[in-house]
Amino acid sequence: MSNPGARASRPHELDDKADGTPAHRIADGTPAHQIADGTSAHRGWHSRGYQPHCDYPGLVQSIGSRLFDSVPAHVIDRWTRELAQRCAGVPPANPKTSGVSPAKAADKQRRKQLCAQIDRYADMGYGSCYLADTRIAELTENALLYFDNQRYDLLAWCVMSNHIHVLAVPKPRHSLSDILQSWKSYTAHAANKILRREGQFWFPDYFDEFMRTTSQMEATILYIEFNPVTARLVSSPEQWKYSSAAPHHRDRVVRNRLMYPEIDPENLPDF
Repeated sequence: MSNPGARASRPHELDDKADGTPAHRIADGTPAHQIADGTSAHRGWHSRGYQPHCDYPGLVQSIGSRLFDSVPAHVIDRWTRELAQRCAGVPPANPKTSGVSPAKAADKQRRKQLCAQIDRYADMGYGSCYLADTRIAELTENALLYFDNQRYDLLAWCVMSNHIHVLAVPKPRHSLSDILQSWKSYTAHAANKILRREGQFWFPDYFDEFMRTTSQMEATILYIEFNPVTARLVSSPEQWKYSSAAPHHRDRVVRNRLMYPEIDPENLPDF
């Protein structure tokens, strides 16, 4: 793999609207991934018009990103409408006991159900499935690993045929949005070059959810590593090469997880 961390000839601000296509490059042709030092301010709660993101340093984040054609837009639009109608009759959470407003509770419920439907659909292998090409899967995994312990700590990951799952902890001065921009810009450019194609590679937005409890973190690790088993591609997580469950990643994974043995809800920011 070519070096995705090489310094650009001059600093470059990442385009907040970049979707990972080769168009997002600085004037001398260097991919947007290759910024001067990779640092950026954390953005807190924000949205690019698709769904809300929570970007704070030190949070254990479950992250998902998919190829542009893995789930058709009209399918997601239909699911969104159906979920809104279905959730309309569900009693809202009690803000006095849950600490969450009824509107936020309903929105979170819809978002969680929608993401689950998208995951199930993506696991069926729709779309171009460029990540099924071992060359593309390898460069994608290498991009995830490249800045491990520098810009973030990886706790789990899995490269599927048309999407990726990652559990990671962004470090201070490295925002989640720019970490995703870095992965997607580099892999889109490199993959398109290998595949001799042009145009969009990744879906513009991504999914993220920060872990609130240790049990949630442990369940998410299992979910990520069992993704190929759920999709009936292998019989055990260890058989999937492009995953944190693969035996050759054991030392890295054990070392990183020892840094985050548990999550104390009392130490989470007040969101």
